Amino acid sequence: MATEVRGGNRTASRAVAAWSVRAAAVLLSLAMLPTLGTAALAAAPDEPPRVVPSVPGTGSLPGSVVVRWEHPVPVCTGIGCVWDYSVERLEPYQRWDNVKPDRRDLFDSGLRPDTEYTYRVCAYFITEEDNEPACSEGAGRTAPPETPRPQNRPPRPRIVEHHAGPTWIGIKWEAGYDYDSYFVNFTGPFGTAKGPRELRTVHHDDDGTWGYQRVDGLLPGRAYDFSVQGCTETIFGIGSDNCHDWALGYRASTLAYPTHSGPDTCAPPFVWREAFAGDHVCVEVHRRKQVAADNDQAQNRRAYTCTPPNCVFVAPDDCKVPYVWREARPSDHVCVSVQERSQVAAENALANERRAVPR
Repeated sequence: MATEVRGGNRTASRAVAAWSVRAAAVLLSLAMLPTLGTAALAAAPDEPPRVVPSVPGTGSLPGSVVVRWEHPVPVCTGIGCVWDYSVERLEPYQRWDNVKPDRRDLFDSGLRPDTEYTYRVCAYFITEEDNEPACSEGAGRTAPPETPRPQNRPPRPRIVEHHAGPTWIGIKWEAGYDYDSYFVNFTGPFGTAKGPRELRTVHHDDDGTWGYQRVDGLLPGRAYDFSVQGCTETIFGIGSDNCHDWALGYRASTLAYPTHSGPDTCAPPFVWREAFAGDHVCVEVHRRKQVAADNDQAQNRRAYTCTPPNCVFVAPDDCKVPYVWREARPSDHVCVSVQERSQVAAENALANERRAVPR
């Protein structure tokens, strides 16, 4: 049963103070009324998300849990919409900030198997005035430890060695059984807003009594946990494959970047954002292009008023409706969309994790 909690630990609000933003929200709301319907407008701007009790599924990694929550607020950009979420594990304490507003789950691992943990999920709303986030708490139970295997089950694979570079790890396993295919789970940091340790899966389609799988796109100098599962085809290929026991966990680390690479060097595939001179926040390549495009449109998005025959800017940095300040740093007043400002804030929160050598 979820417990509603008003307020949260974060002190920064998601208030929209500029008159241009309030006007934007009004205009956007009026424009969208014919299409939104009553359901999209039903959620109050302080309604908390509901944490759904988590039960580990079949094949879940021991000591892992997927935190899920429900929230009726639609994905939108006006007043009353969700800016982002935060998730907290209360004991032992861990916090994830800047969880995107379209997310409703978060993977947590490395915990005691078959144990209940309490999580708090907070929604931060776009409002006209400062307000506390709306939060609720709920419990999630981690997957249990491995159970003794029946004697007639095929043997579990065993990871026997690995090779690594700065951005990749390759693992080799032996199964002692001729499986038709394998699944490889790996958990670790990927520089995303899904949490410090995200679960990903690769389908290894080759058959045999052993296998080798290389995983790319990893961050240098970080640890990743691997597990392998063998699968056999069903009779005549009808239905899903029969997948058996997961290999015991295996931890491997990518190689660290050389110390002479510099304190702000980005881990591949990230690059400097360069929203302003000296902006070394690491982002995807397409994000740097978007930031550059916003810089090019900065002058065109400023608010102005006309009294014929002259037009003057309302204020040095005011934005046209529906744009807002980007705030890549406090003095960054380039005018962008509300979604873009939220994205930039999430990138700032992930800055250290995306460096080749975290500080």
